[in-house]
Amino acid sequence: MGIVIPWNFSQRLSSGGPVEVQALVDSTDDNTANVLMGYAEAVVSGLLLWYSTHWLQAHGQSFSRRPSA
Repeated sequence: MGIVIPWNFSQRLSSGGPVEVQALVDSTDDNTANVLMGYAEAVVSGLLLWYSTHWLQAHGQSFSRRPSA
């Protein structure tokens, strides 16, 4: 798996603009590719949650996660 992160990732993220990250996966072994994509999705989801929470707090909003079922 290769991850392509733009050179101005932090700057664009800080400015609130959209940021794209590319994941390249060799799917010769589809099970491994699926596991790798799952890891990548988990990292992106965690980063999005972290930034969203901090953005809300910086703008005087609160955030609470619902308990898992």
